[in-house]
Order: sequence, then structure tokens, then C-alpha cells
Amino acid sequence: PGAVIVAISRLSILIDNAGRMESLSVEMKSGSGKRSGRARPAAASAGSPFGGVRKVSEGHVIMDKRFLNKQLARVNDLMTQVRAVPHMNKDKEMQGFKLFQIKKDSVFQKVGLKNSDVIQRINGQKLDSVEKGLDLFAALRDETNFTLDILRNNAKKTINIEIQ
Repeated sequence: PGAVIVAISRLSILIDNAGRMESLSVEMKSGSGKRSGRARPAAASAGSPFGGVRKVSEGHVIMDKRFLNKQLARVNDLMTQVRAVPHMNKDKEMQGFKLFQIKKDSVFQKVGLKNSDVIQRINGQKLDSVEKGLDLFAALRDETNFTLDILRNNAKKTINIEIQ
């Protein structure tokens, strides 16, 4: 009673259980379905010399537009590359999404995100609800440049992602 499903992806469900955010994950093993259980490398865009993402400097990357569109077209696969859970402050207010289980060579790792990072803002917009986070994520498809304000080891950092 009181539990509400907030988001569903192929291998996980996000639930608001009376104000406490919980995540249920399904782990596919060999022989249990179509997936082999082996991680697949992130797809690179055809013609992209840098696998879709190139680091220009600390906190600044360039992402190939075709690569971004390919990633966003396969949201279910994209969401298997990382786990993100709402990050609450001591007053139980959402302060962003905490990342963990970032897969090696995933788009998330390529842009410079690390396990335990908390994404607090996208393009200056606070991630203070799951719904807002999903809306902002969906809006990235139309952006040519966006920033992620993150908290890493209690230090604020910004990652600028330029789409070309």
C-alpha cells in the first residue's frame, strides 16, 4: 500500500514507496533469455573517428550527433549502461540522481561520469523530482550543447557536452 511505480525500463523498475525511492533490478543470465549476460560495447556512430565521444579537456567533451541519436533511439539498452537512483538530502528532498554500476566504455563513462557521481542539474535545471529528470533527459535530443552539474566526492564539477 502506498507504493507507486515511477519509471519502468527493460531491466529495472523505480518505485516511490511511501516517499522512499526504491529500485528493483532484473539480472539476465546466460540461458535465461535472448541476452547472453555478456556486456556489449556501446555502439559507435558510423564514420565517427572517436567512437562517438571525444574528450577535449577536463570537463569538456564533443559528442557526435549521430552517435547521440543512436543512443537515445535505444533507451532500454542505454539504461542498462548505468544505474541511477534519486539522491535525497537529510530532509528527504531529492537533490539529483546518484550513479553507480557505470559500464566500461558506456556513453556515461565516455562523457566523464563516474560511480557515485550525483547529477544535480542539467542545463541549470535542478533534478528535484524523477519526473523532471525524465523530462530533461528526453529534451537532450534537441540540444546542441548541454551541461551536467555534478557532485563528486563532495566537490561540485561541471561537464560540458557539445553536440556536433
